[in-house]
Amino acid sequence: ERVSRGNLDEKVEESRSDEVGRLARAFNTMTESLRGTLRQLSQREALASVGEFAAGLAHEVRNPLTSIRVDLQRAEEKLPLDSEARALIEDVLHQVERVDSSVTGALRVARSGRIERDTVDLRQALTAAAHDAEPRFEDMAGTLEPLDLGPDPLWVRGNSAALEQLFLNLFLNAAEALEEGGRAGVEVEAGEGAVSVQIWDEGRGISPEALPRVFEAFYSTKPEGTGLGLAIAQRIAAAHGSNLAMESSPDEGTRVRLELPLVQGPPEA
Repeated sequence: ERVSRGNLDEKVEESRSDEVGRLARAFNTMTESLRGTLRQLSQREALASVGEFAAGLAHEVRNPLTSIRVDLQRAEEKLPLDSEARALIEDVLHQVERVDSSVTGALRVARSGRIERDTVDLRQALTAAAHDAEPRFEDMAGTLEPLDLGPDPLWVRGNSAALEQLFLNLFLNAAEALEEGGRAGVEVEAGEGAVSVQIWDEGRGISPEALPRVFEAFYSTKPEGTGLGLAIAQRIAAAHGSNLAMESSPDEGTRVRLELPLVQGPPEA
């Protein structure tokens, strides 16, 4: 009766070994399954609402971004060639371009439900994401180990801006998990027909209870977290025909792995 009134956390006693005990176990399994189904439906409804809001917000963001870009370019033109401020403006322009690319991609996905893919060098997305994450590592007094990506391109079929966003989300998560003096890094291994990217950290780690839920939208173990970073990263991986796998232990750190098929690179000019 309590379950029928909506209290799905109720459980019945399972200690008996007869038909009543089997019925009790089946009943508890049913309510557990129902809780999971309702949670998924709630997340989908929330994601749909967030998606509509994000599409509208993305549209409104593009216009001021264009003005910001033009003003920065004009300011850069007026600076002496040897001005130290040029490097700062170029960095900000890069950030504006990245945001604009992300916004454009979000609008495209909102309209079509698909992500445009091209032949891209995975090293570029990793390098750009690591560069953008550096300030967060500095804020956390942690260290991102220098990337060792080798001299040869890692050609994959993907969306460069989306992959950069995926790696940036993982880097930021790693930075925020670190204690002072902690380290994080990247391991890249290209094998027969595929490349594996593993981003690791020596941070606080994730409990076994929380680990199965880390890719759920709006689920976060951090009080100030939105619960969207890993969910977005997982969806980008899925759009590339892959998925993220995470291993983590409390007080030992976390490792997130992505594997993508390698493809033939574009012909040399």
